[in-house]
Amino acid sequence: YLPSSSWGVYMHKLLKGKSSSKMEKKLKCEALFVDKAASPELYYAILERIETYHSKTMIRKSAFKKIKRIYGISDSTTGMVEMKIEEEKKKKELLLAQKKEHTEEKPKNYLKTKEDLEAFMIGKEIEMDGVIDGENYTWYNKYHSDGVAYSYSQGMEVKMIWEAVNGNTFKEGQAGWTKRHGWVTYVLDYDNSTYLATRSKDPFNQGKYFKGNILSPEFPKKPNEEELLLAQKQKKLEQRKAEAEKRKKLAEKKIEDEKRKIAEKKKKLEDERTAVVRWEGYSDMIVGTLNFSETDYEGTINLDLPNNEGTCQGSCSLKLDGKGTWQISCTNNMGAAGTLEWEEGVAITGIGRDYNDKKVKFAASAKSSS
Repeated sequence: YLPSSSWGVYMHKLLKGKSSSKMEKKLKCEALFVDKAASPELYYAILERIETYHSKTMIRKSAFKKIKRIYGISDSTTGMVEMKIEEEKKKKELLLAQKKEHTEEKPKNYLKTKEDLEAFMIGKEIEMDGVIDGENYTWYNKYHSDGVAYSYSQGMEVKMIWEAVNGNTFKEGQAGWTKRHGWVTYVLDYDNSTYLATRSKDPFNQGKYFKGNILSPEFPKKPNEEELLLAQKQKKLEQRKAEAEKRKKLAEKKIEDEKRKIAEKKKKLEDERTAVVRWEGYSDMIVGTLNFSETDYEGTINLDLPNNEGTCQGSCSLKLDGKGTWQISCTNNMGAAGTLEWEEGVAITGIGRDYNDKKVKFAASAKSSS
């Protein structure tokens, strides 16, 4: 029914909201309401077949059936209108839902990089479960900033080492056993709070893969600025500590090397050596001993004078450049002093004078035979 006249407008208002059966009784014909959103082709088809009779605008039944067939109009005009309204309602609801979904802020995975994951894990106790070798296990690990973690399960504590790989992957292994037992790499599924673990080695035939749930804490979580700063600060402190420890070890090694060199040099002078002395005024050679101590290249000299005239005792001192001094005092109120030279691996030689200005020479073997 097209409200193309004042009568039609009146009848349209009168019959607005009525069922199609009531309209048919009033109008004595089948009613057709055209929605304003209908296609232009439908309007053209209707206009081409409109006839006016006694101030009434209508379409013949045969033409009306053809239009209905071509444009898929149902027999129940009221039902068609109601369906149209319902469809529009659903369409609007769908558009609103899509708009809401588009504008609504979804939970974000803030852990994009290995640094993000590392900052999140440091200081956390992460609890997981899984089926390993057919048995159900639950454990939790506490992660530290120096790459060390501790795993707690069934009343045991195991020291681990760990490192972040990327924003959702980290690997860990038992400290001191990674070469033999390998690493376990965990790939985290933040949406489902699960993980898939892969063993790089499987020495106990437990299977290369296992999976389970992340029980706590909730992933993903954006580390707040304070946590990030604290993690970065902690990491820097650990790095500085490691660097200081490295420098300390290098310095200690250098000192040890120097001590070893000195000790090696001293060792060449250690042990008792035979000393042969030629003393002006004595026809025979005097044989004695030269014994160096282990500190400061200080040594002692012991001689027995010929003809039972007594004994002589004294000291000598060497320097790293191979130069040194010596002096002796004897029981017969005689004595002597002078300089000495040391040629590494050859011998120690000395020269000097006694209290009476007589020449004294001596030589000590490179190393005693005793």
